[in-house]
Amino acid sequence: MSLFKNTLVNISISILSVLLITLFVGLIIESYLHFNDPSKTLPFNGRNQAGEYYTWGHKIKNNNFGFRDDLDIVTPKPKGIFKIIVLGDSLTWGAGLATEERYTNLLSRHLKEEFEESVFEVLNLAYSGAPLIAYRNRLVKYVDILDPDLIIVGFCLNDPQPRRQEYSIEREQFLNENVALLAKIKTLFHSLGFTYLSNRVKKSAITISQNLGLIPHWTEAMDRVYNKESQEWQQFLIALQEIKDISDSHKLPDPVFLVLNSGTSTDRPTDYNNPDGTLLYFLRWFHQAEDTAKKLGYVTGNVENRLAREYTEKSMAINILDGHPNTNVNEFYAEKLYSLIKNHHATVLPR
Repeated sequence: MSLFKNTLVNISISILSVLLITLFVGLIIESYLHFNDPSKTLPFNGRNQAGEYYTWGHKIKNNNFGFRDDLDIVTPKPKGIFKIIVLGDSLTWGAGLATEERYTNLLSRHLKEEFEESVFEVLNLAYSGAPLIAYRNRLVKYVDILDPDLIIVGFCLNDPQPRRQEYSIEREQFLNENVALLAKIKTLFHSLGFTYLSNRVKKSAITISQNLGLIPHWTEAMDRVYNKESQEWQQFLIALQEIKDISDSHKLPDPVFLVLNSGTSTDRPTDYNNPDGTLLYFLRWFHQAEDTAKKLGYVTGNVENRLAREYTEKSMAINILDGHPNTNVNEFYAEKLYSLIKNHHATVLPR
């Protein structure tokens, strides 16, 4: 009996020791995350209590059509206006940027400086999280109302994926199979006061599963989408062709397809001269999409050569938490677009 009691006491002490060590380690990690939280020093991002929406300190204002812009759109199009509409997702919408810092607004400025006698209107029809098939749908809805003189597509690498960028069937199954367990762990951490750990349960579980090879990294999953036989790529191809067909049916000049080359890290430079494994994926996808658009009759361009020449020493991202391209990179986009339009559409531009 005495031996049994001693064994029971030893087991209890061992369990208690493990719990105390776990709590101690959790406290250290929680404290580290708390004191090193970069969001504390960054501008506000999200919706405040008044219902106002901000993107890293920049208040969002929508125009009369619901597009992000400070100016309302006048319809029907006034005489003498050369109207350019730009389709895209969050990179074109301007995540983390003021309205005037977006490449669409910078393009408008360049055009107006060059062609002083003319009036250009560059309309940004983008919205966050949209694939190319959604661009096509938005163009169908508004093309007759807005009466454009030129259509531009700002291409982001996840445009062929109609789901979230990090989607994979394995990831989806993993989360569905472990939803209850992850919720319990999250609740446990929260009850212990470990707010930061609680908020990172899902992300940490996915990272560990990727490192163990249980689910693919998002780049591997996205690479499947770029398989030319995949359903997603075929839908992308159809939508890209339909945008071109809409442009042609309205007797517009060839639409422009601009690759919005982006970085692979929020805290390190992306070196387009010496691409790492992730950037090699990006480049292959960018080139495949641009080649496809060119074959369909688009005027195409990218900024990778300029990035290789001029942007190898600092991150291209908005900040440490947001990988969207910063103001400098948006200027590169704008200048490339301006060059493409000036060189390929000079005969249709008003003087």
